[in-house]
Amino acid sequence: MTGAELGRPGDFPPAAADDRLKPRRIGGSGLAADAVVVSSLADTRFILSSPDARFTREPPAQATAGGNPLESAFARGRALTGLWMWGSPPETHQRLRKAAAAALGAGVVAGRRHAIRDHATALLAAADEKGGIDLVEEYARPLIRDALFDLVGISPADRSRIEAHLQAMAEFLKGGGADIGPSHYFAVAATGQLVAEAWRGSLPPEASAGRLLVAAVERGELSFDEAVAQAALLLLGNSYTTADALCGLLARLSERPDLWAAARRGELAIEALVEEGLRLGPPTHMVLLRRATSDLACPSGTIAAGTEIVLPLTRINRDPAAFPDPERFDPARPGPRHVAFGAGRHLCPGLHLARATLRAGLEALLQVLPRWPDDVDRRYGASVLGGTSVTALRVGAEAIRCP
Repeated sequence: MTGAELGRPGDFPPAAADDRLKPRRIGGSGLAADAVVVSSLADTRFILSSPDARFTREPPAQATAGGNPLESAFARGRALTGLWMWGSPPETHQRLRKAAAAALGAGVVAGRRHAIRDHATALLAAADEKGGIDLVEEYARPLIRDALFDLVGISPADRSRIEAHLQAMAEFLKGGGADIGPSHYFAVAATGQLVAEAWRGSLPPEASAGRLLVAAVERGELSFDEAVAQAALLLLGNSYTTADALCGLLARLSERPDLWAAARRGELAIEALVEEGLRLGPPTHMVLLRRATSDLACPSGTIAAGTEIVLPLTRINRDPAAFPDPERFDPARPGPRHVAFGAGRHLCPGLHLARATLRAGLEALLQVLPRWPDDVDRRYGASVLGGTSVTALRVGAEAIRCP
């Protein structure tokens, strides 16, 4: 498999222009047999901006804590999951999202950009003594993970434990939790406990997001459990989506020496590389689900009230009406912006951190990798988000030129 094939969609073929908003039998995935599958960028922006297109997640039934520690942990995990902004009622969603977006706002992230870049440089510096570096497991994933762990206030001693818990929660990302099992709730409870313990202590200077969420609790804008629940949700989302995005971008660039050379010469903007990488994904393998609570007058036609709406980002970001020659990786591409972070009232609250870490990771590697060697070890596998992800991208120590 080549980098050009990375992220190619397979489950939701695009509809013809005159058939875009007609119900289509898709089956599987716990979805309605007849749902509207949207592949138009214009329709998607309208839907995600409408208050009448809602992600309706049934809140998990409350479990009795009881005297058994396992029952108590299970009940705690269900309770925290029920507090997540994802799928909460509109008024609650707005309040929770506002607090999460403030905790990871542009100003907060800007204060950590140099630290993120320094961390990226330090990870690359270890390549010589290791005889090379796997840019997936030894670079992208720890860089993305630690950036948010620092902001939330998670100590290095607790990070490996939380990372294991996040893996147990990963199934939630595929569809909002319709089929999640007990392991998810135990993992949420354990993550919540570690976050709560960190916040009850003295937070380090870099823990800006943690302090802002705690301050929202002190002002009465959130309950303590709501703040802890949003922190767990942000950790979960960031751990997979942003890491997959960086790995996918590096894999594509490893096969485009012309673009790599242009970026090193300063002829190609880092931001353009990042945005085109996000457009083609991952994380655009994610599928967003909504339900129309009233008739939605989309640009391509009307979606009737009560209809289930399926938004496969991998197809939407390849809409040929918005992105000519959509499969081509073209950082100089003009036109509209992708919806890898969603749009409108459901814009991802972590987008500033995601863009900052993607940029820092790419900038640091551009400084120390003059060219991609011919013997790059590229490996691909199934992504937790659906589709395909890069599972290994290894270069030898001789390719890295650290100062």
